[in-house]
Amino acid sequence: MSSDPNTVNIFVSFSQEDSDLKIDLTKNLKILKRQNMITDWFDRDEIEIGAIAKDVVSKELSEADIILLLVSADYLANDTIWDEEIDPAMKRHEDSSDPARVIPVILRQCNWQSMSFGKLMAAPKNGHPIALHPHPDVAYTYITTVIKSLADKIKAFKQKNPVSEQLTSETSIDINNPSPDAKEMELESLLQHELDLVKMLMQWRKKIPTMAEGSEKYYLQKEIDEKAAELENLRIKIAKLK
Repeated sequence: MSSDPNTVNIFVSFSQEDSDLKIDLTKNLKILKRQNMITDWFDRDEIEIGAIAKDVVSKELSEADIILLLVSADYLANDTIWDEEIDPAMKRHEDSSDPARVIPVILRQCNWQSMSFGKLMAAPKNGHPIALHPHPDVAYTYITTVIKSLADKIKAFKQKNPVSEQLTSETSIDINNPSPDAKEMELESLLQHELDLVKMLMQWRKKIPTMAEGSEKYYLQKEIDEKAAELENLRIKIAKLK
């Protein structure tokens, strides 16, 4: 980790199979860089031709302030990622003398909770996979809010004592509750999803009386019942957030 109090560098650990979602995330990292919240980030796509990949990854990982693990089944199945990125990242996170922090970012549904980093708070909120989020842009914004909050704390730590002092519990961050702004964004996303469901149900319910009896009508009614149940659960969640 750099001791420069004005720098916050990020290491992005990901599987090539998830490059599409990684690119979407780095677009949001560019916004943080433009706002001077972070200095730069690194991932394997940045390695120059002819360089020894393992050595470059080891160096960049050792100097990172924040390490993002972009989690999916492909990611967890990659032995090289485990040996060269996940295990070293977790060693840094668990070292009380090292202020570097690991954030698991759940891209796709998988059994990540049983992994070595499964004990860590994950983003988006409650580890809900980005690929299943009704509004992915809101999920990415939530993640950048988490990174921004943690970057602020790391900068403050470096400015206070960049060499010897350790991060304490007061300098940690609750990823599931990073800021009021994140709560507002989640509520906005849920309200939009509620509106989408209401419009969909209205259209389907108008269609039902015009349909002849048969399998098509049966399956549409079944879909209506399922979406109505989803809407009810969604409204319960919204009420808890308000």
